[in-house]
Amino acid sequence: MLADLWRSNKAESSTVILTRRIFIVVFITLILTCFLLLIVDVRGDLPSIKSTQVRSNNVPAPNVYFAFARGFTIGCTRIDGISATSCNQSIIQPTFNATIQAYNGSFASNIKMDGSSVIRFDLYFTSTEDSIRNYTSPMFMSVMDPGYGPNTVQYHSSIFPYNEPFVQSVELKNIYHLSQNSNYIVRYSRTIRYMSSPGDFGSLIGVRPRYYEIPYVESNIEYIIYKNYTIGDNWYASVAITPVTTIVNDETEQRSKTVISMLGSISGIYAGIAGLYIFLFGPGIFSPWGYVQKRIISKEGLNYTADTLADLAKLSLEERVRRLEEADMFLNDHVIGIPFDRDVKGSNQDDHKMPS
Repeated sequence: MLADLWRSNKAESSTVILTRRIFIVVFITLILTCFLLLIVDVRGDLPSIKSTQVRSNNVPAPNVYFAFARGFTIGCTRIDGISATSCNQSIIQPTFNATIQAYNGSFASNIKMDGSSVIRFDLYFTSTEDSIRNYTSPMFMSVMDPGYGPNTVQYHSSIFPYNEPFVQSVELKNIYHLSQNSNYIVRYSRTIRYMSSPGDFGSLIGVRPRYYEIPYVESNIEYIIYKNYTIGDNWYASVAITPVTTIVNDETEQRSKTVISMLGSISGIYAGIAGLYIFLFGPGIFSPWGYVQKRIISKEGLNYTADTLADLAKLSLEERVRRLEEADMFLNDHVIGIPFDRDVKGSNQDDHKMPS
């Protein structure tokens, strides 16, 4: 089709040649426009999430971080069914952080939890002064998967820019404010996000990208506000944590628009345009009888009036020979197209010659 843009066959009407060239230019413009739009579409496509559920007998206990403006201590109890054991060995007691002007403590362990497991935290003031017990500012608590904590965030910061929306959402997803004289229960489930590396070229092409595993928890909190006198005057609050399910949700990022899919779309568009071109102008310039030629040839004809035999008898032999030669040249150039056929075949033979 592109070669027909520059070739001119005298056997065709000038109207057909002009119409053919206009259509070819329009078709090329359309294909290039579609190609550019598809490139922009692929470049701006955001990955979708494929979610699957994996059944497990247990899930790891989450890491829990506490922060408060006053000094406090943390007591930990692990409950499995009806038995209770201490888990204070997994507690890092709060210390003062001068950077944020608050006391920070945390819980981190390798404990596995099933549907009947509970971990309870009892939070206490380190002072019994009335001004401390009546302190109204809340305590901050953050619940995170043990596979994704502050160390993990720092490790991944060189791979995932910290301003990645998903990374920020993981940091802020499970932050709660705890009030004084309250009991809370936090129910959580575990999710693993397989995140493709930002700017991964393989995912743009359509091949399997390099994935990074980012585990995180989804949680909700319930609370009842009351004063628990049995724990002591310096008691602040209690938090119980238990899994709502041991089924792990796997989320895999994948692209629906890739370079391979773009090439498939371009091929489909080109096939449709080529089919329309064949319908209008025929399968080739050597067999050009398409819809356009049939419509135009039916309306156009040669304005030619044949001489009668009486008129021809008046002509000399030389004049008759000259007219025959002109008729032969006209048929060769404008009807049969022998010079055009010879030029095209000669160029094709030159293209296929082996270099010496």
